[in-house]
Amino acid sequence: REYGRNPSPLIDSTITDPIKLLNANSYQKGAWVLHMLRHKAGEEKFWNGIRSYYAEFRNSNASSDDFINVMEKTSGLELSPFFHQWLYIPGQPELLIRTVPGPGKGKMRIVVEQKQDTPFTFSIDLLLEDSSGRRIKTIYISRKVTDETVEAGRDLRVIPDPDVKLLFRLIDL
Repeated sequence: REYGRNPSPLIDSTITDPIKLLNANSYQKGAWVLHMLRHKAGEEKFWNGIRSYYAEFRNSNASSDDFINVMEKTSGLELSPFFHQWLYIPGQPELLIRTVPGPGKGKMRIVVEQKQDTPFTFSIDLLLEDSSGRRIKTIYISRKVTDETVEAGRDLRVIPDPDVKLLFRLIDL
């Protein structure tokens, strides 16, 4: 909701009044970024990184880049693209997810459209439910439209992000 009132990135170099940095966007989206980082890095590497960051910068000043460097070192992951999109691009993915009959019997297409101006890159878990049962399908999103074909009955129900790992807004048709 804060983005609707104040459509700015989490790190906004145009703000010169430090008190204006303390807003719902900073705290809420910042917490989401940490939550997503925890899932990306894994519990153990995430908490090792948090402890390392605290030990290195306790009682001193630090920047976002300092945090990124510590987290990259402790996780062994290249995290600059992750942090760039979540910290410097305003908003979050706005997703329209729909199913359409696929090519051939027993197939369905899952179409994921990013409706915001700048596409994000991320993976999303989809819980697929149909007459054959329940299963998780993870799809990688990097374009405005991603189209995946899955084995499924016509009664396919798609539940995005069932374990709540991703910051996004679901758009209804």
